[in-house]
Amino acid sequence: MILKRMTQRGNISRRGFLKAAVLAPLMPALLAACKRADNAKVVNFFNWSNYIGKDTLPGFKARTGVEIRYDLFADEEEMFAKIRAGARGYDLIVVGDYLIPRFQSLNLIDPVPASALKNLGNLDPRFRRSTFDPQETVVPYLWGTTGIAYNKRKLKKPPTSWRDLWDPKYKDRISMLDNVRDCISVAMQLLSIPQTTRDPEDFRKIRELLVLQKPFLPR
Repeated sequence: MILKRMTQRGNISRRGFLKAAVLAPLMPALLAACKRADNAKVVNFFNWSNYIGKDTLPGFKARTGVEIRYDLFADEEEMFAKIRAGARGYDLIVVGDYLIPRFQSLNLIDPVPASALKNLGNLDPRFRRSTFDPQETVVPYLWGTTGIAYNKRKLKKPPTSWRDLWDPKYKDRISMLDNVRDCISVAMQLLSIPQTTRDPEDFRKIRELLVLQKPFLPR
């Protein structure tokens, strides 16, 4: 199962949030259909859109002879609900680090056999034996950042803070990622609220800040 969009917990830089992704297989209990797929040399893959190069899957098939059945999802929580409800047949899924403990607690992850991955030792040590997966049931896949992108031909002065996305002068000229966790993380950064908070008052402040921004976003 591939696991996507790992958001680093703890301090976050002013301009961006560290992202990553990891890989692990689903439990055999979910893979009744995959046994049939294995015999036919098929891998069933569930992923976010635009997360793999257009030549990657065809190239994989050409080298291995294995067919890829590729499904896409738009929201992690929706994907998790689907798997939890009993969706069958996926060998690999892309999902975020925060979901890994949920999959583990429901016994939905089959640990990746270390002997099957010859290049595991080439991974950067900082991405191995993470706090959310110390037993390495999943494998790092990718990482990157969430930041502010802008058109320098339209802006004489580049943005220097997330706060610029709340500036009324940019009304109908800005957009936010269509992801709840990313939007909430930006608000937390601006309000200096720790990522680990469970305080209802903190979430009230986060909601108020995001509602304040809403009129500036295109409808």
